[in-house]
Amino acid sequence: MNQTQTRSKTGKTTTLPDLIVASAMVNPQGKQARIGSKVPNNMLNSEWVQLWNMTERPILLNGLTLQHLTYPGGDQGKLTGIMTLQGQLPADSFLRIHSGQGSVTFDKKHKTYHVYVNSPAQNFFYQTAKGDTIAITHPNGSIVDQAVYDLPVLEGVRLSRVPPITVHRLEHHE
Repeated sequence: MNQTQTRSKTGKTTTLPDLIVASAMVNPQGKQARIGSKVPNNMLNSEWVQLWNMTERPILLNGLTLQHLTYPGGDQGKLTGIMTLQGQLPADSFLRIHSGQGSVTFDKKHKTYHVYVNSPAQNFFYQTAKGDTIAITHPNGSIVDQAVYDLPVLEGVRLSRVPPITVHRLEHHE
């Protein structure tokens, strides 16, 4: 995975990942009423994370993993894999990863590929009882990019990357 160097007006050089966690819907409408129970697929698919290829060239995704924090033993969070990515993401386009099941589609107007985790578990992935970290990791274990969000996250509210993107935060923006 490459990184892009940009130079600000002050002359400072910043290294940015080519692929970032751009936005997320981690608490879709009705999620709180379904926690701990089997979730219908259409509701699972309303929970998603969107990645953005910020470059002017395609990016190979093979072997990259989408991860988030889980709390298997209490308060100490651990990055846990959700999905290993495959394929190629064209220049300046988006990859929206839905938590449910479905087939790959492409929204030409918004330059967005929609893919699905296709897990048989039928559970939501992203934390709403604690803050969470959403990360893209390289096969060697290094973090390509990550973004965190804190609570509360209101139902049905989309989280977006806070500028500048080097902040690594997702927040609600009107």
